Amino acid sequence: KTRPFAPVLHAGQRLRFRLRAVASRWEPQPGKKRGRRMDVVHFAWNRLPPDARTPEMVEAAAERAALEWLARQGDRCGFCPMDGSVSVLGYDLTHLWPERQRDRTTKEEISFGALTYEGELTVTDPAAFRIMLADGLGAARAYGNGLMQIAPAP
Repeated sequence: KTRPFAPVLHAGQRLRFRLRAVASRWEPQPGKKRGRRMDVVHFAWNRLPPDARTPEMVEAAAERAALEWLARQGDRCGFCPMDGSVSVLGYDLTHLWPERQRDRTTKEEISFGALTYEGELTVTDPAAFRIMLADGLGAARAYGNGLMQIAPAP
């Protein structure tokens, strides 16, 4: 027997969460109508000057970009990550080769970087937050990314 998913949420409620999401942004492409989706971590890495690409700087830029992306999503989706409580646990780059091909001569590889977050958040808009819980966050949701797990905060 299944139960309907109907969490009781209210503004100001604190929740623990865990999220695996593909954080991306649209980058304009000169001369083209549509931009290109780009991983926020790779975007942050590419913006570092070549002489500043030390392992520590690369890691700091990736974490900053990941947390900024989560904060922007929170503004849109009815939650606010609690400062200092959110951790980026990992970044996994996944490569897939689709079975079907658009063009018979080449196969296009699908790749995306998934970030794993864990921490606490505050619900700011229960209706928007409930929609986000059902729809998910970020790209590559068809591959199992973007669903947030929640639990009451202690």
